[in-house]
Amino acid sequence: MSTSAISFEDARTALAEDGFYCIQDPTVGLRISEMERNSSQFSSSSKAGLEFCKSNVLKDERIRTILESSFDWCGLGYYQRIAEDQGHIFQLRKGGEKPDILCVHLWSKGSRVIYYRGSHLIPWKSVRAANRMWEIPFAALARAGILGTEIFFENGGL
Repeated sequence: MSTSAISFEDARTALAEDGFYCIQDPTVGLRISEMERNSSQFSSSSKAGLEFCKSNVLKDERIRTILESSFDWCGLGYYQRIAEDQGHIFQLRKGGEKPDILCVHLWSKGSRVIYYRGSHLIPWKSVRAANRMWEIPFAALARAGILGTEIFFENGGL
């Protein structure tokens, strides 16, 4: 992966306070493009998908360092490709004071995402969505004063 320098303390602080930390990484974007060009499945049930996950998540020192410094124990709990779904806001857990899940997103070239700073600390009245994540109504975020931060991954990233 790209050896882009990151401050692990900055990453940990951002994850704890904001609920997200982003790294612009064109290597990730290129690897995703290569998988798509080869019509490879991203699913961990396929050889190509499992190798992609191992190379780009499990063996990435930046990710491993953040995971290992954040939890006493960690493991891969769920792995899937999530399709764009405009107008819907998802999270992997329902929220609350002590987050116990860290979701690693790999973004392709040209991806745009909106993260909602601090939303991971609020226990939401959310519903289980078809993609197995929790959907939060935008109105609930607005009432809580949670604002979206758009991130553009011009060449891909984490």
